[in-house]
Amino acid sequence: MMHLTFTTLLAAGLALAAASSAQAQSMSQQEQAEFKKNCTQDYSRLCSAFAPNSPEVRQCFQQKIGQVSARCQKTIAGFKR
Repeated sequence: MMHLTFTTLLAAGLALAAASSAQAQSMSQQEQAEFKKNCTQDYSRLCSAFAPNSPEVRQCFQQKIGQVSARCQKTIAGFKR
């Protein structure tokens, strides 16, 4: 159960890195799953020093967007529509 909670927080944190607060709050389970699938490695590699659902992790993703995998960047771009 603890792993599921961390995964949910990670997905939410990554979503917030890519979208405004209003958009992130309305993320579907499918969208959260896409973030988990496509961005977890980027989070672990680039921004894991920060809590998943924090302003710091959002800032980290914004600052390092050029280092984020193409798959994760595509996912992030999809949520900016």
